[in-house]
Amino acid sequence: MSTVVNITNPSVFFISANEPDFPLISWLHDPPGFFILYPSVPSRYWKLNGGSTDILEMTSGEKAVVDAAEIVIQTTNIRAKLVNEVDGILPLGVDIRSIIQLMNRRDNFLVNRIIELQNRVQAMLDSTGNVNSLRTDGLAVSISPAATRSRNNAIQDYKDDINAGVND
Repeated sequence: MSTVVNITNPSVFFISANEPDFPLISWLHDPPGFFILYPSVPSRYWKLNGGSTDILEMTSGEKAVVDAAEIVIQTTNIRAKLVNEVDGILPLGVDIRSIIQLMNRRDNFLVNRIIELQNRVQAMLDSTGNVNSLRTDGLAVSISPAATRSRNNAIQDYKDDINAGVND
């Protein structure tokens, strides 16, 4: 019985393995350095020393690459899990993702409409040159002239109105 370590992936190893079951072409038998690293360094940070049979600890740069790859895998798995949850169907048969997409399209349309109306009001003011010629007392706050409000303020006011349930 001996310790065997996979040549391609040193983090795959077996302690007290039957040697004939692990051919030398793809497995190292009792590699030097194994028991130095085994108790103290996680196997994902092991590497082979070039073409030799020595197992070494990776440098900090190599460890960072391994950690980054693991983070990418974990992030991908978490995203896939969240997408599956969002794609889930409510008991009423409503697809959550479709509702969110529909609301986003509606909000984008309405924000663009607010901007268009602001531009029209500003153009009317510019063409007459008389601010008093335009009655703004009946206009909703979100379409007041751009001269008195910024585009961001108009968008924020619209969002506040929607969140408050105004102008549904």
